[in-house]
Amino acid sequence: MPRPIIEKDLQWFLSRGVRTASGCLLWTGKKDRSGYGISSTGAREYRVHRKVFALRFGEEPEAVMHICDTPPCFEPTHLIGGTRAENNLDKAAKGRARSRAKLTFEQAMEIRRRRLAGEEGKSLALEYGVTQATVCDISKGRSWTNYVPIEPRPHDRK
Repeated sequence: MPRPIIEKDLQWFLSRGVRTASGCLLWTGKKDRSGYGISSTGAREYRVHRKVFALRFGEEPEAVMHICDTPPCFEPTHLIGGTRAENNLDKAAKGRARSRAKLTFEQAMEIRRRRLAGEEGKSLALEYGVTQATVCDISKGRSWTNYVPIEPRPHDRK
């Protein structure tokens, strides 16, 4: 059974939203640049959907994702907890990932293969339009080591 203070806090948040036809509960207060609801306690600001998730489910995961993909939504049934990696995959699957990568995974693996076979890093850097440091990081396994192909999460499948 939830503690009374937690239930009271949760009800305070839930009373500050506007319900949409799709079932989202949109925060009516302050929002950050990305559109997420922001609230504060003293000098500390936090994202509303994360706070509501913690109050409703009693845990604070690394990431709280929106099934509805609506940043100001804080409807508890639209929120799921996960890891940062899962959140990044979720964003990528929904077309919201911002990548500054100049190379594809396949190109990075080709650079690694060719560098380990003895080709000069300088010539590979020129060919692929990256720095020699990038070629070095790829060939020594300091980058492109955590690449995970994007697969839809179960809640994304329709």
